[in-house]
Amino acid sequence: MFDGDIDKGELEIGQVSGMINEVKSAGEIINEIMSECIEETGKVKNFGL
Repeated sequence: MFDGDIDKGELEIGQVSGMINEVKSAGEIINEIMSECIEETGKVKNFGL
């Protein structure tokens, strides 16, 4: 897009759609993020920090 003008520029959308492998609910995504956070926090604690 050129300075917000979609008539004089191109509107790039959809390029990432080929990389979508699954559709998840917001709750599933949050649960995955929290699980990863807990796992990584445990790894840091093992370093004695």
